[in-house]
Amino acid sequence: METIKNIPGTRLDLKAKRLLICTIGGIIAGLICTAGGHLSGNISELSFFTIAPTFFNRVILGFIIGISSLKMNFLFHGALIGLLVSLITSIPFLEGGITGFLFFTSAGIIYGILIELFATKVFKAEAVV
Repeated sequence: METIKNIPGTRLDLKAKRLLICTIGGIIAGLICTAGGHLSGNISELSFFTIAPTFFNRVILGFIIGISSLKMNFLFHGALIGLLVSLITSIPFLEGGITGFLFFTSAGIIYGILIELFATKVFKAEAVV
């Protein structure tokens, strides 16, 4: 039985590159989103329990974009996954009003588009099926 080797230029190499780029994009988005939440006053206290939902939602967003290989326009792909992943965290914001929900969800869509745009066009790591 042959083993799969990570040879440069192979499908495995391209998938690993895309996953790494998208996950790093998610980490950057998580840091920016957490800082924005703190500066806007939505995250008043900096503790693990106030930062974690926002930060890890954006990291998971990048990870899911990286592993997904849905066949669709790359910008729509980023927006769709950004919407779906952001809803996980933003639905509880509805208790405080629609504004926080819309802001967090819209930011997730934008981050999804940006992560996908940078991975696909800047770093040339298109989704591999």
